[in-house]
Amino acid sequence: MAESPQDQIHVNPNLNDLVSGISETTQQAQVLREQRDVNGVVHQMLIIGLGISTSLMVFGLALDLFFHRVPPTVVPNLGDVFSRMLELRPSGFLAAGLLVLIITPVLRVVGSIFAFLYERDYLYVGITMLVLIIVIVSMILGKG
Repeated sequence: MAESPQDQIHVNPNLNDLVSGISETTQQAQVLREQRDVNGVVHQMLIIGLGISTSLMVFGLALDLFFHRVPPTVVPNLGDVFSRMLELRPSGFLAAGLLVLIITPVLRVVGSIFAFLYERDYLYVGITMLVLIIVIVSMILGKG
């Protein structure tokens, strides 16, 4: 019995991938998943920092409204922030919210360094470290 031409044709199960030019091995797929996971962690750092900052500021404003005080116009010293928070003074919570809001992007840069190290992308590790050094130097020089 002769085989028909249809019996001789083999169709690859990944035909759509072959036609579109996307051929991904399981190892490549795993690397892409890990990169998305690392980027997701760094993204979550921003979301969590924003949430903490917002919560601190809203709590400080609520204390201001509860005690019928005028919101502070001067940011207290870094050492005074925590003592004011322990005393439940609104200015401590407002200042802490601002500090968290300022520190969050810096922590994201630090997190990005670890993400690039994990991915073994040393060029971007160097670039991100340079960005971190610039941010730290500008914070130190901008103090006065």
